[in-house]
Amino acid sequence: MVFFSVPSFVLAQIPPQSLAPLFHQFEGASAVTYIRKVADIPGPALDVAKTVIKTKDFAMADAGQKWNATDVVEDINLPFRRLIWCTVVNDVYVMHYELGGVGHSFHFLVVSSAGKTGKRSLTWVAAGPQNALDLRDFAEQAQAGKLISDSRIGH
Repeated sequence: MVFFSVPSFVLAQIPPQSLAPLFHQFEGASAVTYIRKVADIPGPALDVAKTVIKTKDFAMADAGQKWNATDVVEDINLPFRRLIWCTVVNDVYVMHYELGGVGHSFHFLVVSSAGKTGKRSLTWVAAGPQNALDLRDFAEQAQAGKLISDSRIGH
């Protein structure tokens, strides 16, 4: 059973039509490779994730590995976040992971292209009640308004 709760103050939602430029970058991506190990995510993209996930020590389990999925802590040494997948399309990274604890939720971070400055930044962040199987599923959920995009959501 998956629970997803959003505090009542989280009301801001990016309208799906304003995401069109972002998802336009993903169109035509036929050979998408998925990263399933945190250590394989390139440093600059991971650095952006670390600034968004504001914890003392950044900890995230690899896809399929043990983690604390609920508030019943089985092992205090296991992280409360687990990578589902990360991919790069047209130099834009999309990271999808799950967050355990009192409520189990699914999160997405979109990290910008390095561009002319060579620096990456957070383009979009969202959370939702269900897993996205792949990049296309993520885009469909976002464009259908099924994801909540608000910087005040804990990631």
